[in-house]
Amino acid sequence: MRHMMFNFRAAERILRRVEGTTSRRSSSSKRSSVITKDGAKISYTLHRGGGEATPLIMINGWTCTGNFWGSLLANGQPRFVGEERDVVTYDLRGSGDSDVTDGPYDVNMLAEDANALIDDLELSGKVHVLGLSLGGMIAQQLAASYPEKLASLVLCCTTAGGKRMIAANKDDARTFFGSFRNFDDEKSKMKAARTFVEYGLATNNQNVESSLVDSLTRSYLSESKCTVEGINAQFGALNWKGIKDEESPSELPVLIVHGTEDRILPYGNVEGIREIWPRSRVLSLSGHGHFWNVTNENAARTIASFLEDVDQGDDKIKDAYVC
Repeated sequence: MRHMMFNFRAAERILRRVEGTTSRRSSSSKRSSVITKDGAKISYTLHRGGGEATPLIMINGWTCTGNFWGSLLANGQPRFVGEERDVVTYDLRGSGDSDVTDGPYDVNMLAEDANALIDDLELSGKVHVLGLSLGGMIAQQLAASYPEKLASLVLCCTTAGGKRMIAANKDDARTFFGSFRNFDDEKSKMKAARTFVEYGLATNNQNVESSLVDSLTRSYLSESKCTVEGINAQFGALNWKGIKDEESPSELPVLIVHGTEDRILPYGNVEGIREIWPRSRVLSLSGHGHFWNVTNENAARTIASFLEDVDQGDDKIKDAYVC
């Protein structure tokens, strides 16, 4: 399988194109919110694609919002809107413009939030769901709880959870998550965000160019709107135990996208995910880290190809995807 190696210059070009555009809404995008059964407001954006393709729900990761998608977002629009499909991005409970309710949260709760969003939109037929990191855990739980609503899963830099989870190196995990213990003034927020970015980009911090780290740090801080309460509440969901084998909709098409140099959820998690989802295909991104969505632009086109293949029928699904 051919891989795309990490290119920091390309990553900076991607980020420059994305920065400054996420706050500008296209005329085909509508910002709204849904109220969940427990009274929480979940803020989302519906991006209209104007076609008949199956809609896509995008679920981001821990402390990230519906605007922090790197190369998967351009000019304020998810790239997949260009495939004539409606796309929904949203802020997880505890992040962005969504409510911060009492924690700790768990993945089941966050999956119910996603289900409330799907129901509120009254989308006809099934939906594709793309989940990144914590969002990938939520996506899997959503598929297990409501298999009749999903057409496919795209699982990005995530894990099957529980005993199948390959954890980060203890020192990396301690530094990555520990940096958020103090998040109550500008200095501590900047330090936490910079650590978050450095560990998310690639294996060796010495190879991360400071200009890219600075740009992504600023982008993260401007979009996340994090609070200590929201960070801690979402942290509880990271202890997800995964779904049971018998809960997996075995016929659901799944694309796994994972960077080989992921320090947060190492590449070994791919095998655990494949055990749960027998109809999965893997897109390996050589040299990329947890935030491959910032550093790899070609993966978006590959994901779009997978979604199109699913829409055209199960017999069209490729044995492997490359970018």
